[in-house]
Amino acid sequence: MRTAIAIASICLIFSSCKKDNEVQVSPTSQFTARVGGSYWAASNIQASVYNGSIVLIGESVDGTVITLSLNGDTVGVYSLDATTSSVGTYSLGSGKGFSTAGGPDAKGEITIESINKTDNVINGSFGFDAVRSIDDSLVSITDGRFVNIVYSNLPLGVENNKLSVEVNGGKWSPLDIAGFVAFKTLFISAYDADGTRSLSFELPYDIAPGKYNLNYFTKYKAYYITSDERTHYAVKGNLEITSHNIVNNEIEALFDIYMEEHEGTGNTRFTNGEFKITYE
Repeated sequence: MRTAIAIASICLIFSSCKKDNEVQVSPTSQFTARVGGSYWAASNIQASVYNGSIVLIGESVDGTVITLSLNGDTVGVYSLDATTSSVGTYSLGSGKGFSTAGGPDAKGEITIESINKTDNVINGSFGFDAVRSIDDSLVSITDGRFVNIVYSNLPLGVENNKLSVEVNGGKWSPLDIAGFVAFKTLFISAYDADGTRSLSFELPYDIAPGKYNLNYFTKYKAYYITSDERTHYAVKGNLEITSHNIVNNEIEALFDIYMEEHEGTGNTRFTNGEFKITYE
């Protein structure tokens, strides 16, 4: 079970598995910083300027991810702290991350220096102190630069993929949604912009349209990692596959799930859920 979770987490966290709008790094594109004083550089980059917001996601070869999410789409300086709607994060994967929304010691800023709307190229700089809310530990990101990054005018990860659900009654529409098949299993995962909350499914790769009972100890599994790194497993739930085209790798479904914390007393209810996904 843990092996399957690790495979899904490693391959699906942000840009580890190639998506249609992934920006391949060219010799002139750079997304770099110092993390705790050590040099860091992105090998995979995604960027979007869409609907009044800017999102840049860079992943290093070691799987760590820096995400810059701005409430605005113009040149200027964007302040970061626990009260601002713009956020900077540093993620280690599998829900473990540091965020400028994580606590009172978090602070920083992102500067958008230029946006070339003809060639869809963005440049800027950043630096911030991000906090891990579960234990108040802090990481400093300094000397950040993004140079000649080509951006999309679509939201990242969701041109063809959609997932929406109510989590304990509150609407959740994750930013990054992806799927892939390995070991005759279809893995589907959805992540927040900073990667600190995720919902995942593990299903038979050839699952047919129909209604299924979700339980993590069957072959129809679901699990949820919260922003404070607590893992919840599906105890019971309903999954209705409304269509599945194995030739084109397209699947649609409706779902409702009740999950319980693996080591603890917490629980989470997912209602009115649906997804439409083209997977790898």
